[in-house]
Amino acid sequence: MGDVTRPAPVGASDRRAGPDGPPAPAGPTPGADTRGRAVLWVLGALSTAVVVLQALRLAVHPQVDIDVYLQGASRLFAGTLYSGRTSGTGLLFTYPPFAALLFEPLRVLPTRVAQLAWAVTNTAALALLLAASLAAARPGLGRRTVVQWSLVLMAPAYLLDPVRLTFGYGQVNLLLAAAVLIDLTRRVTVGRRTLPRGVFTGIAAAVKLTPLVFVPFLFLVRSTRAAWTALATFVACSLLLVALAPRESWQFWTGDITDSRRIGRTFSFNNQSVAGVLERFHHGPVPSGVDLGVELLLAVAGLAVAVWAHRSSSALLGVLVCATTGLLISPITWTHHLVWTIPILAWLVLAADRPPGGPAWAAAAFALFWWAPNWRAWARGPAPLTEHGLQLLGGSGLFVAMLLFVAGVAALLAVRRRTGSGDGPGTVVTGAGR
Repeated sequence: MGDVTRPAPVGASDRRAGPDGPPAPAGPTPGADTRGRAVLWVLGALSTAVVVLQALRLAVHPQVDIDVYLQGASRLFAGTLYSGRTSGTGLLFTYPPFAALLFEPLRVLPTRVAQLAWAVTNTAALALLLAASLAAARPGLGRRTVVQWSLVLMAPAYLLDPVRLTFGYGQVNLLLAAAVLIDLTRRVTVGRRTLPRGVFTGIAAAVKLTPLVFVPFLFLVRSTRAAWTALATFVACSLLLVALAPRESWQFWTGDITDSRRIGRTFSFNNQSVAGVLERFHHGPVPSGVDLGVELLLAVAGLAVAVWAHRSSSALLGVLVCATTGLLISPITWTHHLVWTIPILAWLVLAADRPPGGPAWAAAAFALFWWAPNWRAWARGPAPLTEHGLQLLGGSGLFVAMLLFVAGVAALLAVRRRTGSGDGPGTVVTGAGR
């Protein structure tokens, strides 16, 4: 063992006076620590109560996405999963068939009761995502500290536009992001057994296809077992639905999977993917070859940065860059998909490999995702696809932020390598996913 500096007895060093002044102030006492923790518990209870009340308030009104999920579950075995529209908004079910099966337990409940149950689930998912983010960004934090600060941060996290929209629409984003982040940054145990890494990522991909971006990432960082596990889980979930609902599965996997028009208008300012940005700047549909080429270029560049970050900085940073890459290249990335902002903010504030001025960058990002400039540009703009100048830039502000995050990580890693500073003091590189 190396040299260990033992703390002096309480009060011994505290009484030593400085050369020109009175004794140095005493350090924190056990009583002060207890009071501080009590204050955190109170703040955490108040913060969580605010989110719970807001979630329940929203759940007693119509919610477009939970309505899609519930009606999808009711049509899964009726042969109308992908042809039936919701009665209120006329939306189509656009997820893989496995997603409809996931909501089958809620389908038997009255709609308002199901929405309330889902609101509680989303509240728990937000707490879980916060806890996973804090634990991954600062592994040395104790479990109690992680729980306390997760509860304290509930209300501030709710202020982020992606989180507000997820609660307002009754979306599934928080649950999926928490599942993937936990899967790829922690060891999950059930009783005495440790679940193979990749299981939750595969399930998340079977619900919503975008987490599939983590499969090539895991292969590239040589987390081969986790990659195969994620892929096998995804295939198993999909095959289960082939057996249970063959007609719906055939319709989705042979046709509807590539029809982005079912999801909504690509050019909408609520879509922050590169496909939406290209269409808005082009003021109309973009040739498919151009769109695909740009998406492929971003995919290759983003995954390259993610692998570089994983190998030279931290496993968490690699996961965050990979998640952002997936959001950039997806045909549709609605604003409420961007709940990955939460672990990115935790990384900027707490992680050992954060950039210089990380907390300041986090504050700027928080302000941007709270303000959500895309909604301002849309509200003040003229007819769709006629915006120009700052309207276009502001309307794609969250896309620009994601792009700058990936580019900024690449620049950070390049500077550290060039200056010989390595990975930064205290950086931990782990083999997540192996």
